[in-house]
Amino acid sequence: MANDLTYLIRKTVDRDTILRQGLARSLISPRALASYIVKIYPEKNLNIEALRTAIRRMGAEFKEVQDYQDHSSKFIKDAKIHLKSGIVKVAFQKGDASLELINRSIKAMEIYGGDTFRITKGQKILHVLVDEENLDRIKNVFSERILQVERNVVEFIIILPESAYPEYGMWAPFINEIALNKISLVDAFSCGTEISIFVKDEDRQKTFNVLENMIERAKKTFTEKAEPKKPKSKK
Repeated sequence: MANDLTYLIRKTVDRDTILRQGLARSLISPRALASYIVKIYPEKNLNIEALRTAIRRMGAEFKEVQDYQDHSSKFIKDAKIHLKSGIVKVAFQKGDASLELINRSIKAMEIYGGDTFRITKGQKILHVLVDEENLDRIKNVFSERILQVERNVVEFIIILPESAYPEYGMWAPFINEIALNKISLVDAFSCGTEISIFVKDEDRQKTFNVLENMIERAKKTFTEKAEPKKPKSKK
């Protein structure tokens, strides 16, 4: 029975990002988690006290979730956010000449350091993200292959410290946080220690607040872990 409960608890937590984050931040108590599991599995007739006991026994396993949170916070706390607006996303049909079109677009753009130029390739469609001022150049290259032009896109560039490059899971917390706040991603890229997140202009302020709060929360978490605990005063 105990093994069955452990499996059920682990399965529930593994499938739910919100639960993992709540446990990592010590926002969810064993009783609250047990009550939630009882609610979503009514057919199993679970005993809430047995569940709570099993959850407490799994404390060491949940500590791994906290350790991951601390690991990410160590790098997220030093992240810098840059914002760039006036971007368009162009979708066009793939074909035998797609590679040649990409080469022609690169030449036509005369890419400089400040220009936005991103390409993603799907099974049937290619997407190009460029500054709106360069849209005509892209249209001239792809002409009749263009399927859709999406305007009013903004790019958030998150720059992590160089020490974050070989570490695991550095961009997942940002994407998860965006999703949890019901912000639709237009696109996302990761290059070295830079993460680019594209959203609609209407979500600009909300996205900025979410990312800024993440960084502030990471700073607080790291500071609390680094500060030695004060001994309790004897009365």
